[in-house]
Amino acid sequence: NEYGLFEIIKRVWKTGIPEHHPISYYKDERIHGWRENYVYKLPTGEIIDVYEDVTKNKLADHQLKISEEKYRLAYNRTNLYKDIFTHDINNILQIILSSLELTKIFSQDPNKKNEFEKVTSLINQEVIRCKNLVLNVQKMSDVEESKISLRSIESLNLLHQTIDLLKKDYPFKNIIIGIEASQKEYYVYANELLKSVFENIFFNSLTHNRNPVIEISVTTSNEKKEKIDYIKFEFKDNAMGIPDSKKENIFLRDYKKKESSSGIGLGLLLVKRILESYKGQIKVEDRIRGDYSKGSNFIILIPKAV
Repeated sequence: NEYGLFEIIKRVWKTGIPEHHPISYYKDERIHGWRENYVYKLPTGEIIDVYEDVTKNKLADHQLKISEEKYRLAYNRTNLYKDIFTHDINNILQIILSSLELTKIFSQDPNKKNEFEKVTSLINQEVIRCKNLVLNVQKMSDVEESKISLRSIESLNLLHQTIDLLKKDYPFKNIIIGIEASQKEYYVYANELLKSVFENIFFNSLTHNRNPVIEISVTTSNEKKEKIDYIKFEFKDNAMGIPDSKKENIFLRDYKKKESSSGIGLGLLLVKRILESYKGQIKVEDRIRGDYSKGSNFIILIPKAV
């Protein structure tokens, strides 16, 4: 009855007019699959039901749709990466080229030693930025293709490692990073890409900071939300901050809507994708409520490993 064929059989028995039952899914105690039925009434009064099993065709159509969607997303993803990568690489190269011109000028003047060192430091930073951009493209691809499995990871040690590498990469910047943790260890359900989450949040704070001393405080704690246990990380900086009108947009640039990178690059997009693969969350608030210009507070939640 749920299949709908019985009603057609009754009508054909009454009217004698053949009817077609469109492709539908049929299931009983013995068989199941997709069927297309034609019902006739013979001159003798008998009802004949002729059906064709179209399960293979239906499954093939389903697989085709999945493949089409997969390749459509891959195509859109490739275009997004190309746009962001091209934009950021062009910016980096322009800065390096301009800086090289300045080094030629400053190197010939002994009184410009400090300026020369600042410019060479800037070139070094842009090279690091370029390296990070290339790595982020590869990591983004790994996340999208689900190449990396999840496991229990101690996050605090990984956080310290990231900070050590950050200070080595930026020896000429005055960076102060403090960590406040009530426990010695925080285990989360993640993978090695968690390091990229930390790196890109720090990198964002460094890139958009005009202060002579860059200050970032990291607070870790336990939090329960909707019956799920999370480890909560708060990254508070003294950077330029993010206006309310842009707070959501920095995480919403998806495959269907291409926006200019505005200097953000793939970093925060990668962070969002990685955290989504962990079933985690991210949001950004003002470090000082109501005054975005005093810096930001990036808050991430990652499921706690038991």
